[in-house]
Amino acid sequence: APRAHLHAEARARSPASQAAFDLTARGELRTVDGKCLRTAQGRGVQLWAKPTSGSEVAILLVNPLSRPQTFSLPLADVPRRFNGSIMSVPDFACAPGRCSARDLWTKEERILTSGYLSVTLQPFASAFYTLRSHEAEGDVLISV
Repeated sequence: APRAHLHAEARARSPASQAAFDLTARGELRTVDGKCLRTAQGRGVQLWAKPTSGSEVAILLVNPLSRPQTFSLPLADVPRRFNGSIMSVPDFACAPGRCSARDLWTKEERILTSGYLSVTLQPFASAFYTLRSHEAEGDVLISV
């Protein structure tokens, strides 16, 4: 199953790693040791994430392909830290039974009872969720 990754982009934006890249006058992105970086054609779903609070993260999943995609997004792939963000928030944690996912298109909310979010995307479609951690509340959520 395709896995979504955005971790490298998040790290590239952090203040500590900004010195590791250089944009040349010709628009080339190079590492400090001169290696040219380039884009690579992705083969799957894109994951975009943004914290909305210390206990909630918005995620956008985009299918750039001309065929449907059905997959289980590992919750571990959702960034836990947002370095360089304008919000100073603690690490986000979405643990099974202590996290819910709200589909912003359908307005449906569900308890995540496993370490995965099951998603089906039509060609060139997207899904938009907010993941909410209930860790601070101390309760285990029950799906009914």
